Amino acid sequence: MGEGCVTTTWIQFNMQMFSLTGDMKFYNEIEKSYYNHLLGAENPITGCVSYYTPLIGEKPYACHITCCLSSVPRGIALGPYLNYGKLDCSPTILLYESASIMDSVKTNNGKMINLNLKMDSKFPHEGYAKIKVGLSSSASFALQLRNPVWCKRFRIKINGQAHPINSHNQLSVVERKWKSGDIVEVFFDIPILRVDGKSSYTGYFALKRGPQMLALDYSLNRNIDLKNAKWSLTKMEDYKVVNHKKNLPSQWIGNQLYNISLQDSNGTSQQLALVPYADASQTGGFTDLWIKGISTK
Repeated sequence: MGEGCVTTTWIQFNMQMFSLTGDMKFYNEIEKSYYNHLLGAENPITGCVSYYTPLIGEKPYACHITCCLSSVPRGIALGPYLNYGKLDCSPTILLYESASIMDSVKTNNGKMINLNLKMDSKFPHEGYAKIKVGLSSSASFALQLRNPVWCKRFRIKINGQAHPINSHNQLSVVERKWKSGDIVEVFFDIPILRVDGKSSYTGYFALKRGPQMLALDYSLNRNIDLKNAKWSLTKMEDYKVVNHKKNLPSQWIGNQLYNISLQDSNGTSQQLALVPYADASQTGGFTDLWIKGISTK
């Protein structure tokens, strides 16, 4: 369970710690909190917020005056500030959301010039972003790109040509002479990982796609008895996840819906529909982030 004010304050705390130390472990906490409990605490259809947002159950969205009705939107509004910053005076892409960034940069010869970064991203649907560099004059400096902690394969192309990865502290550093109009393409995998419930949720597991936890929304799985079913835990490489966004209700905000085939306790294979936890319960459906298992392999 998450509480709206605590989640926003936790993100602000980690922003300050990241600013002081530059340690990516704090940014990983920002990303995890933002894409899950923060976005999950506001209904994208009504704008109402969930004071306490459970991992299991219907999210209790309400629009009456509470502290969280202020804090949750205030936290979400931090999003544009999370995309980009400077680390060791170098411009740094931190989250891969579409953005237009205007800044100045100190070049290798000590001159300050204007910098514009126009990022078109397919994230979180795909692990791809294209960044167009705009400069007031050609110059040499380092551009840094964050390697997401959940990503195992990260690639960069400059003007269509593969660029070697020089990575440190979860950052890929591209130092070169830049000219206006240069194109940086970033490719990264978005793996599906199984998270075991351990002692807190013994016998349960959850599925995580990149930074997003996935959840079962009962309104999207009406033909399955989710409350009483148990599911076989197979090896992660056996999971086949397909985006079936066309099956979402017309009023649904968001276009991520993933079908996964799991075997129930009778050995019957069934298709479960999962959505990002942040999107779940927006139409009032009961939600399970934790899935009941029958065995672990």
